Amino acid sequence: MSVQYAGFWKRFGAALIDGIILYIVERIIIFVLIFFSTAILRRAQGVEVFSSVLIIVISWLYYAFQESSPQQATLGKQALGIIVTDLNGNQISFGRATGRYFSKRMSEKFLDGIFCHSERNEVERRIPIFRYGWRCNTWLLLRWA
Repeated sequence: MSVQYAGFWKRFGAALIDGIILYIVERIIIFVLIFFSTAILRRAQGVEVFSSVLIIVISWLYYAFQESSPQQATLGKQALGIIVTDLNGNQISFGRATGRYFSKRMSEKFLDGIFCHSERNEVERRIPIFRYGWRCNTWLLLRWA
């Protein structure tokens, strides 16, 4: 079996699908929390802080549990035939998936929300922040290559 790395547009499509799924789930959970919250959390600031933390936790668990599962992919990656592996092509651990998630978030925040990661290229060699997958020793591969 040959190894084929997932390109930018497949990754972008997977991120878009995952983003839509997470947006819907997060909004439902936040709506329920706000609707049923106590008087203490009804203050705008309390709800905003709690919601922000909850969104980070939901997103982290969504990515980490799915990428470390036997499917090796989130729902968006599965839809486009992408899997997450370690450098030897094996399933990654929950800890490694967690490191991958937070490294990716730091990269996005550093670049002001721009998500632009492809196979190793000149930009990645010069700007270390692009290498979040490498910091966690992971690859994004096409499942059916």
